[in-house]
Amino acid sequence: MRLEDRIVMRSLLVLVRRQRHRQRRHARVQPRAHQPVDYDLGHELRYIPPSTKKASQAKYPFYPRPERASLREQALTRTGPGPLRFLLTFLFLLATPLHAFDCSGTDLLPQMPTEERLKLEARAGIAPYPEGLFWRATRGDTEFTLFGTYHIAHQATADQLDALLPHAQAAELSYFEMSYPDLQAFERRATTDASIMFITDGPTLPELLDEDDWQRLRAAMAERGIPSFMAAKFKPIFVSMMLGLSPCQIKAQTSGEKGIDERLSRALHETGQPGRSIEDVMTTVHVLDSFSEAEQIAMIKLSLDLPIDPDDLQETMLQLYLAGRVSLLWEFGRSLSIQYGGPTAEADFAKFEDVLLTKRNRAWVEELEANATGKKVFVAVGAGHLPGEIGLLRRLEQRGYTIAPLTLDAKAD
Repeated sequence: MRLEDRIVMRSLLVLVRRQRHRQRRHARVQPRAHQPVDYDLGHELRYIPPSTKKASQAKYPFYPRPERASLREQALTRTGPGPLRFLLTFLFLLATPLHAFDCSGTDLLPQMPTEERLKLEARAGIAPYPEGLFWRATRGDTEFTLFGTYHIAHQATADQLDALLPHAQAAELSYFEMSYPDLQAFERRATTDASIMFITDGPTLPELLDEDDWQRLRAAMAERGIPSFMAAKFKPIFVSMMLGLSPCQIKAQTSGEKGIDERLSRALHETGQPGRSIEDVMTTVHVLDSFSEAEQIAMIKLSLDLPIDPDDLQETMLQLYLAGRVSLLWEFGRSLSIQYGGPTAEADFAKFEDVLLTKRNRAWVEELEANATGKKVFVAVGAGHLPGEIGLLRRLEQRGYTIAPLTLDAKAD
């Protein structure tokens, strides 16, 4: 799970928390006799006359565009603090404890044709540092202890926390993709800045997609608890990421279970130990925004056309991660993108890799060199950032660091 996927889930979880807070503050409004009720949402609705539509759109930025919305969606919007509450309510209803869901899928790798799987493994195997999650890089009196994370909770998260916390506590400084204080700041910003995840100006998805694709997307998002008029306003790239998660996975992830990144960063924060984000918290959002509108729409179409169960896809990725086969995990994703992504898929994936891995890895090494030289430093970032010619380990090696693997039972110095 990449950080950009985590941002989607974190933003959704923020909205769930916001809804809970508002429910404690506001008594439910009972509809008057002449007012319709959307019983799926349990909210009072009111008619917006055409003469007030423009003003309503200014006040409620998620008001649906009438050109492609259904007649019912054109006529209805909610009274109160704003239509953002529609999404909050849906997400609140989804926020059921994780143990209530069984999102188990099937590992697809053993089912691949033998020749195809061997080629994939061979390609992954030639990358520098193709396997392993836990590493140490040393040069003189500088020591980096690096761990590759999976950003959402899984069955090994608790054991990882127990093993990693002593290493992080023994360090003079710890780096995360998003430190706990910065994560809290991002959550606060996500509740007030609609532009992070939503289209706030210009055409919305019903206008950007052809009718068939829009109807398929409406159905897919409805399965994930997102009403169509709200789905219409999401940025395309975030929609494509949501489609990569099954309805069950979205319900599970909005339950509040924390991944190793947040649990570890929070544990350090609560003991007063220094922790930093290795980049500005908005960097990933800006990176995602750098993809053109056409590229983002193509990602939605790829997600709609991908003939693979999202639960199977996530299970395959998780099993590869738990086995430490990080380079193979990345190559597996590359092969799927190229297989189903159309004639420009290889170039598209190369750009994706460049902006999300190559450039960020380069900047991260510069950050470490500038601010952590001469220190014992703990670094926890997404596992995909570690292997390969463009990975952190290879870049540190090229700067004179000695790289050695660690096991989770290794004692902290």
